[in-house]
Amino acid sequence: MFETIILQPIFNALLLIYSIIPGGDFGIAVILFTVIIRFLLYPLLKRQLHQSKQMRKMQPELAKIKKAANGNRQVEAMQQMELYKKYGIKPFRSILLLFIQIPIFIGLYQVIMIISLHRDQVA
Repeated sequence: MFETIILQPIFNALLLIYSIIPGGDFGIAVILFTVIIRFLLYPLLKRQLHQSKQMRKMQPELAKIKKAANGNRQVEAMQQMELYKKYGIKPFRSILLLFIQIPIFIGLYQVIMIISLHRDQVA
């Protein structure tokens, strides 16, 4: 399933980029593929950067909550969640970009290994 969903599209995209590039340099194809992926993931990155900026803004308030809770984790967690709602922050949203990038990175690595092992059959 990973091969069908991740590896094959990455393999096809790399071969397409490789066939378009004059001179046929596979390293440049990998660089262009990476730039294209970064461009496609930019909206998610922008949202994550905005959320990080919001988190930095609310750090003083989080420190006040921690101090006021006096070690009571449950009260602290509830007040933090209220503060997150106030600022419109979803704490686990920042993990989304990572969960998208990891399979692409692993797939790209595996495709590069496959292509390097079967160089004469691919090109």
